[in-house]
Amino acid sequence: PELVAQVTGPGDSVVFGEILDDLREGTLKRRYLGRITIEDGVWRTPANIQPLPPMCMQTRGKVPLLGGFVNRRIRMHSLSPYLGCPYSCNFCSISTLPPDQRRLTLRTAQDFLDELDLYQKKERGLTLPVFLFNTDNLLMGGSVLDEILEGIVARRMKVPFMAQISIEVASNQKLLERMRMAGALLFEIGFESLDIRNLEYIGKHAVHEIRRSGLSAPEYYSRQIKTILDHGIAIQGSFIFGLPYDRFDSFASNTGTEVAQFCLDNHISLMAGCFSVMPGARAFQESLAAGTWIYGGPDTMDYLRALCLADHGEMNIYPQEGVRKSPLLVAVMAMQALERVSGIGASLRSAAHMGRKAFDCPTARGRKSYTQRGEDALLAFATHMITTGMYKDHGERLATSKNGIKGGLERLYVMEKDPAVKELCKDYVARFIRDMDGK
Repeated sequence: PELVAQVTGPGDSVVFGEILDDLREGTLKRRYLGRITIEDGVWRTPANIQPLPPMCMQTRGKVPLLGGFVNRRIRMHSLSPYLGCPYSCNFCSISTLPPDQRRLTLRTAQDFLDELDLYQKKERGLTLPVFLFNTDNLLMGGSVLDEILEGIVARRMKVPFMAQISIEVASNQKLLERMRMAGALLFEIGFESLDIRNLEYIGKHAVHEIRRSGLSAPEYYSRQIKTILDHGIAIQGSFIFGLPYDRFDSFASNTGTEVAQFCLDNHISLMAGCFSVMPGARAFQESLAAGTWIYGGPDTMDYLRALCLADHGEMNIYPQEGVRKSPLLVAVMAMQALERVSGIGASLRSAAHMGRKAFDCPTARGRKSYTQRGEDALLAFATHMITTGMYKDHGERLATSKNGIKGGLERLYVMEKDPAVKELCKDYVARFIRDMDGK
C-alpha cells in the first residue's frame, strides 16, 4: 500500500514530478490530481524519455496477395494535437471527472507540426507511414485544426492520418476537402446504434441533426457516410450492442445482422462493442441502485475483476427484454456481426470501393504525382482490409477459450440463467472453445 497511488485526471509533468519527489522523500500520497491534459514540447525532448516505437499493423493474412509487401512498408505512429471531451455521456467515466477537467486542451499547431516533422525525418524512405491522431473528436480543434491542416500541406508532409471524429463532419465539405488534402485516410466514427431511441437514451449529439433532417437514423448516417467516402476518406464505424432497444429474434434476425448489413451496404468497417458502464459514471450508480450491475459492489473481489471488462469488451450490466436480458446474446450478436462484415468477399468489395474513391480524390501530394496517387489508393484499400480484420481478430481473442482459460463466450454461457438461451447458443459458443493444441 505504501507504493500505491491514484492519479485522477491527466498524468501531466507536474503530477509526475510530485510523485517522484514524494517517493524520494517517502511521503507518497494516496491520491493526486492532474490538471494539464496535454502539454507543448514536454515529453518530446528530455534525454530520459524514450518515445514509443512505431506500430506494425500486421497485414499478413489481412490484405490478400499484398499482405507481406504492405507489412514491410507500413508503420503507424500515435500522437495527439489536443485532448479532452466537453460532453458527459451517462455511461462514460468522463462524467466522474470534475467539470473543469472535461474541457478541451490544445497544443499549439506549431508544436504539433514540429513533432510531425521529427517523424518525417525518422521515417524517411518508408513508403507507407500512417499517423493516428489521438483526439476525442478531431472536429473540436477549430482554428488549431485549420493551422495544422494548412501546415501539413505547406510543408509538403506525407501524413496519411486516422482520427476519431463525429459524423457531423460530413456537413462541412470545405473542411473535408482540406482534411483530405492534408492526408486524411480514415475516420473512426461512433454511430453507436441505428435506432434513434437508443441514440436518445445515451444522449448522442447527432440526434439533433437527425431529427432536423427528417430522415431515419440509417438514412441520415448513409447520406453522411457517402459524402465522406466521396472525399476519399475511409470509415471505421463504431457500434454499441446491448442498448435498451436492441433485439434478438433469431440468429438470422437481430440488431447485429442489421448493423452488419448497414456496414456492408455503405462500405465501412465495423468496430463492435457491448454496452457497459464505467465505474463511477452516472449510469454505473443507477445500475447499482436498480440491481442491474452484474458483478459485486465496490470493495468486493468480483467488482475488482469486473474492472477489466469495463472497456466495452462485454456487458457489465443486464440488458433489456429485447435481448432476453442476456449478456450472452449481446456478445453473440456482436461477434456474429464482426464475422459477417469481415468475410473475405465482402471486405474485398468494400476495400476496392474505397481504393477507387481515394484514387479519384487524391491528397495534395497525390495531385502532383501519379505514384503518390497510387499509394493513396493502395493505403485506402489496405486500411479497410486491416481494420476489418483487426476487430474481428480482437473479438475472437476476447471470446475464445484456450489452454484451460475461459474466454468471454464460454464464461457468459456458464453464467446464463435462461435454459432456452443456452440451448440456442450452445453450438455457436462451442466454436470458440479450443483445446491445448488450439483445435
